[in-house]
Amino acid sequence: MARVGRLGVRYDLRRSGGDGDPTAAYRTILQHAASAERAGVDVLWVAERPFAPGALLPAAFPLCAALAAITERVRIATGVLPLPL
Repeated sequence: MARVGRLGVRYDLRRSGGDGDPTAAYRTILQHAASAERAGVDVLWVAERPFAPGALLPAAFPLCAALAAITERVRIATGVLPLPL
């Protein structure tokens, strides 16, 4: 049976509760991404919000690199990059 669509997960790097620890946030996202890949997710999106209130992880590319290092087949994409910066 052919697949009809793709399933993706978007990570928004603003704090949403918790203690706001960036190390714990990276660890949680990487664990979740590995589980999502095993579950059949096709793409992982990372949004960059460097000046958003509560921005926990202000840069998308380091997280994208870490996601690429722990996954094998999912595509990794960024949502919005502030190019003038």
